Order: sequence, then structure tokens, then C-alpha cells
Amino acid sequence: MPYIDAKFSVKVDEKQLEGLAKVITNSITAIPGKSTQSLMLNIEDECKLFFRGENVPCAIFEVKLFGSSTKEAYRTLTAKLCEIVQSELGIEGKNVYVKFDEVANWGKDSFMF
Repeated sequence: MPYIDAKFSVKVDEKQLEGLAKVITNSITAIPGKSTQSLMLNIEDECKLFFRGENVPCAIFEVKLFGSSTKEAYRTLTAKLCEIVQSELGIEGKNVYVKFDEVANWGKDSFMF
């Protein structure tokens, strides 16, 4: 049950959106046991994000997982997400944050996991 909330300070046009969604969705497989089949993704562009007090191209990802994983898996996913925004949106990895939340209680369709 992973969820990724992606916020970018830059504009993402409709043409970029489909490809960006696909590569971000596929990146979740960096976490053992997580698949694209259960990932929900939110993408917000043109957010009023400031980094170091400056209006520079930047991004933040919040990744929520049912259960937990390893620091190495988180490091791998962080690297993948930074690569994606660099190649797709021109945002340098040094201007990207990735936050992980491990969730103990997760529900879907009136069911608790």
C-alpha cells in the first residue's frame, strides 16, 4: 500500500505528466515487496516551494509505506526519484527532499491490513 506525494516547483505539462507518472510509479519497486499494482501517486506542479530561502527549481516527495523497509532500500528509491526529476524536469538532486513514513495502520475498501 505505498503512496507517493510528489510536489514540484516547476510546471509539468500534460505531455510530461503521463511519462513522469509512469517512471515514478515504477520506482516503487526499489522497496522490496512493494509493487506498482498498489501504488497511489499524487503529482502537484507549480507549488510555491522555496529551498534555502530561494525560488529555485526544487521538489519534495513524501513516501508512505504500510510496514517498513531498510535504509538501503530507502536510499535506492531516493536516488531513483532524484534521477527522475533531473532527467524529466531538470531539477537537481541537491534540491530534492524525500521523506519516508512507515505506517502501522492502513485501510482499503472497509478492510484494515
